[in-house]
Amino acid sequence: WGAHYMGLDEMKSQTTQYNLDSRSVTVAVIDTGIDKNHSIFSGRKITGYNFLATQKRPATNYYDTNGHGTHVAGIVADCTPKNVNIMALRVFNASGSTTSTVTIDNALKYAYEHGAKVINLSLGNEDHFGTWDNTLRKIYNAGIPVIAAAGNYTETNQGLEINYPASLSTTIAISAIDVNG
Repeated sequence: WGAHYMGLDEMKSQTTQYNLDSRSVTVAVIDTGIDKNHSIFSGRKITGYNFLATQKRPATNYYDTNGHGTHVAGIVADCTPKNVNIMALRVFNASGSTTSTVTIDNALKYAYEHGAKVINLSLGNEDHFGTWDNTLRKIYNAGIPVIAAAGNYTETNQGLEINYPASLSTTIAISAIDVNG
């Protein structure tokens, strides 16, 4: 219902109807990885990198053991035409934790250096202010939009002003809606 509510299904159909989907575009999803075998990704080019690489799970194995990254990448796939490729950058483990904030910074740099035209960060925390400022400024100055989650703090009435990195002027803050808008 989300794509329809925002008119993205109409945009997607017109893109295909007027042959505006001939140019390849890559969206980097920095999250828990991706289950690239999910049916929603059929016909999509999926690439990725595992920043939590170990001998058991090498850098080329960016399979999502949590589900969040697949969910986020699924929204991208649902709301865009087939010319939008997904770069799944795994920075979180099965429990949604990461080894270091440097891991996320490395993923941001990787996305920038490997041709992402849009970067998604469905993550955020009030404890990491300033952590990725330099990298995000470089990406912003290159004209690459970074989409960042406004946060999951509505239960405690904490607002956007404390959620990092969505609070930065170098990112586009996105919040969730429900079926009623």
